[in-house]
Amino acid sequence: MKLGQEQFEREGNYRIALNIMKTLLKKGLLNESEFRKANQRLIEKYNPVWGHYPDVTAAR
Repeated sequence: MKLGQEQFEREGNYRIALNIMKTLLKKGLLNESEFRKANQRLIEKYNPVWGHYPDVTAAR
């Protein structure tokens, strides 16, 4: 799938925001419920193409 420039930027912005949210979760500044709500809002805001796929860049 080829992304246009606008969609590419939305996808990147979503991933950046998601990583910030994950950091807040790990540090205990967010709980799971808050994280899920925030992630849903990020998906609504950025409408990422791959938002429902797992993060393949995450360390395993």
